[in-house]
Amino acid sequence: MGKNRKGRKPSYTPSALAQTSVIEESAASREKGLALVKQVAQEGAQIVCFTKLALLPFFPQHRAAKTNCSLSIASST
Repeated sequence: MGKNRKGRKPSYTPSALAQTSVIEESAASREKGLALVKQVAQEGAQIVCFTKLALLPFFPQHRAAKTNCSLSIASST
């Protein structure tokens, strides 16, 4: 193994990247994520990285509930 600029062996932190599908039920998604963290920790991972919205449903997956918000567009004439 090579050495870094200070003449020392580089150190590494075992890590895991997780990409999972979202489950409709948020609690079930969290449990699925936690189970995955426990699994990779047993395999030596010290850091686990999930995608941005891995454990919660996000806008494109579900139709938004109807709200009382309205959009007004101002024109400059």
